[in-house]
Amino acid sequence: MLSIQAHSESWTIRGSFNISRGSKTKAEVVVAQIFEGGKLLGRGEGVPYPRYGESTLKCIKAIDDISKALSEEPSRQKLLEMMHAGAARNALDCALWDYESKKKGKPVWQLAGLEPPDTCETAYTIGVDQPEAMSQAVRNLQEWTLFKLKLKDADDLQRVEAVRHAAPNARIIVDANEAWDELQLSEFSPKLRQLGVELIE
Repeated sequence: MLSIQAHSESWTIRGSFNISRGSKTKAEVVVAQIFEGGKLLGRGEGVPYPRYGESTLKCIKAIDDISKALSEEPSRQKLLEMMHAGAARNALDCALWDYESKKKGKPVWQLAGLEPPDTCETAYTIGVDQPEAMSQAVRNLQEWTLFKLKLKDADDLQRVEAVRHAAPNARIIVDANEAWDELQLSEFSPKLRQLGVELIE
């Protein structure tokens, strides 16, 4: 017999993580689990964003509301028909991929018809802070070669300059989390290019 359950988990962040919209010291996630015969066969998680009207409690309720129907027909297509996009659906979608992978004894990339995954470089995200603090954070991470800088206001060029000085050979991308207006984007872009920024998110 198949059953679907959901719960929340809270993961403490070392220090705090700051972006233009605020700061947090914990990562709150909703976890969806699929059991068959009492054995855990599928697990997935999603991060609810209050900005989009989400919370762990709302996501858990959304999963609970469709758990019986989805248990009777555990398919990703059924999930798309029953639930709108968001953290709850993401958690269930991942759990369904995990469930199918274990049931068929195949990795997810094969089930999805993809090429075998290869290693890839990921960016280390530096939360927005004073320029000196951000440059020091980069100095403490000399083994990293790609940084994503969170930005927020008129002092952002100083932040990027400080990081570039601390890591002259590193690759840099930036993300202001919707804090810039169109005028700031136009003003900052050519200067960021001169500082070697590869991408503005």
